[in-house]
Amino acid sequence: MNLANSVFSRLLCKRSVLGRDRRETSERCDGDSLDGVSDGIGGLMENNIVVTQDMIAAFTAEMQEAYRKYGDDEEIVHSMMDGIMCETLDRLGFTEGVGIFNEAPKWYA
Repeated sequence: MNLANSVFSRLLCKRSVLGRDRRETSERCDGDSLDGVSDGIGGLMENNIVVTQDMIAAFTAEMQEAYRKYGDDEEIVHSMMDGIMCETLDRLGFTEGVGIFNEAPKWYA
């Protein structure tokens, strides 16, 4: 699975269409169109990135696809899903934590 070309990765790369925060986004868009829109997951905004429903749906689809393709092998599916989650966290700005995770020993079986 090529995570660099994933749907979720493309959505994250296109985030520049949105502003860095709700104020900047509302300046670029019709401000009223943001009424009732969350500032991220659970109303939180990390590293000035708005997490949209499209991004959440794309992440869910990638996880489902990994499970569909590799679900018969617990070690591989777990490793693939770890990769998807780490890529997602890295793109959201949690790079240092991902690095710590990647350095830690893992045991999948």
